[in-house]
Amino acid sequence: MNCEEIKIHLIDLIDNNLPTELQKEVEEGLANCPDCQQEYEELKILFQTFQNQPLVPTPKALDDNFYAFLEKEKAVERLSKSFMEIISEDTDNGKVDRVDGTSDLQKAKTFTFASVFTRKASLLRIAASIALLIATFFFGRQSVTEQNSEAIALLKQEIANTKNLVMLNMLKQASASDRIKAVSYVYEMEDADKETIDALVNVMNYDKSINVRLEAINALYYFGDKKEVRQAMTKSLRLQTEPNLQIALIETLVRLKEKEAVNEIQKLMENKQLPDIVKFKAAEGVGELYKL
Repeated sequence: MNCEEIKIHLIDLIDNNLPTELQKEVEEGLANCPDCQQEYEELKILFQTFQNQPLVPTPKALDDNFYAFLEKEKAVERLSKSFMEIISEDTDNGKVDRVDGTSDLQKAKTFTFASVFTRKASLLRIAASIALLIATFFFGRQSVTEQNSEAIALLKQEIANTKNLVMLNMLKQASASDRIKAVSYVYEMEDADKETIDALVNVMNYDKSINVRLEAINALYYFGDKKEVRQAMTKSLRLQTEPNLQIALIETLVRLKEKEAVNEIQKLMENKQLPDIVKFKAAEGVGELYKL
């Protein structure tokens, strides 16, 4: 088994998806080829990087606001419950007093106008208190929410700028695993500026590690809605000589439904010097794009 055949099966080897005999052949090939072994180790690091991404803790301010919101909700619920109990007591006309046997309906006939007025006034005061509390709560919550939204937006922007700077610096590192980790920061960005896109395109085309280039292709797919990204990936087909990179670009451009890539993919399909698997993927890609 030659190096190109070994490299095509590396991902399936990591995922334990190879048949026993084929897995044995690939492992024997790795043992006899230092270059393939290095690429295999880099690819394992790439997968571990995805699995070990840390969770971002919620800011303390958000926790404090949540608990304040919860306490206000409980206060509203308690007042509402008291209000409904008083109303229920007034309207339960068939209930019999357990002390003297006189029904509430009979007692109601002896109420004076003053007692009725006092009772209703109490209900109105409670209702007004509830209304005031609810109004204060909602206006206060709206104010806090707006302040939090602005603070969170600013925080997100600062984090994005920091990660962008870290990524650009880490792409200059000698270690392939560091460069892979740098590219993976892209997945935490909501958008990428021109400097970031240009850096990823440069990595895709010229990085000395095949696995770093593959990760750059995956990262660029994340921003595939940008026309300049699709154009850069189409042009990259002319530069790539490794089968894995050629296949990755073909599949990515098909997923992005980039019809303008048909001509470049067709050139790969007609190139007799390329491995059969690349030509097959190219033909398959052209067929899919023609259907669009």
